Amino acid sequence: MPSATFFNLPEEKRRRLIEAAWEEMTSVSFDKVSINRIIQNANISRGSFYQYFTDKNDLLHFLLKELREELSDLFAEPGFHQGDLFQACLDGYDWVVERQTDAALCLHQVVRFAGVNPELDLSEGVCVFCGEGCQSVCRELEWNIPFRRDGGLTVEDHMELLCAVVGDAVMQSFRCPEKVPAIRARLEKRLVILKRGMLDTPAEGESDL
Repeated sequence: MPSATFFNLPEEKRRRLIEAAWEEMTSVSFDKVSINRIIQNANISRGSFYQYFTDKNDLLHFLLKELREELSDLFAEPGFHQGDLFQACLDGYDWVVERQTDAALCLHQVVRFAGVNPELDLSEGVCVFCGEGCQSVCRELEWNIPFRRDGGLTVEDHMELLCAVVGDAVMQSFRCPEKVPAIRARLEKRLVILKRGMLDTPAEGESDL
């Protein structure tokens, strides 16, 4: 993750570096991403870059973290996951797919990045419940949802699996927008399976989302 030095930069300089990074990462495959081109377009020195990030993998992790935070904010909204978390995940998928071209979000950048990197698995990178910022949401889920706990299972275990499935559907939809109806239908079936397997007690109307 970025060093404290990066977060202490003036907003304009920090934003310039992020924009240059996205421009590079959405123009060529990740193995061809050039830190030299990024620093040239951002008008910073090579030494400065390595004060902020360890390497381009560290930079990519940070860029995807911005998206995770946007999605985490959605899940943290009061009432978003009340009732049926699995329906909320389907709603979250719809929310992301419908807004993938919204210029105010970084989703469009992730869409472009996915397009030039079809071999990369980005599902973990966009998982809402990976990394920091998910603890309070998981605690609320633990209170409200009867997840299975046998075998040492935790809420985080359930959520990582759930988000991996949803994240995979999101990335497939980014890459193949013409297949969204089929991808969504398959996701809906998978969520039904996960719902049946994750809950400690059968949910009312469990055959439906």
